[in-house]
Amino acid sequence: MKDIIKKGLNIFANAKIFRPRTIRYVFSGCTAAFATLSLTWLFEQTGMNYILVVTLAYLLSVMVSFSLQKFFTFENRGLEKVHGQVAIYFALAAINLLINDFLVYILFSGFRVQYLVFDQAISTVLIAIYSFFIYRHIIFKNTPHAENK
Repeated sequence: MKDIIKKGLNIFANAKIFRPRTIRYVFSGCTAAFATLSLTWLFEQTGMNYILVVTLAYLLSVMVSFSLQKFFTFENRGLEKVHGQVAIYFALAAINLLINDFLVYILFSGFRVQYLVFDQAISTVLIAIYSFFIYRHIIFKNTPHAENK
């Protein structure tokens, strides 16, 4: 039994999730998510339509997210490709916005989960998971750092 636990802990400790880049992604994502959720709460206080609320919050947090992902998470400091990166990043953000609004709509109206911030949080986590792979393998793929960073 000790060997099984030890082996399990070794697998867990060596998992790719604990690599510095992944940790930076989670930190950056949490920061952008905090911006999204804070803005969602703030805009919700104004009495705006809930879809407009999450749309505005999402769009503003995309600006925060791009900066953090490019310069901090993927350490992509070069500016020579920034226009193309911004274009692809915002295209993905537009697609993610549609997915975000659809998920919030389904949760809020369809399943009657009446806590808008909770609905937004669920949507944000789902979008973050698949976006990591797109950022890493498409948008910031030429980052000159080692794979384990």
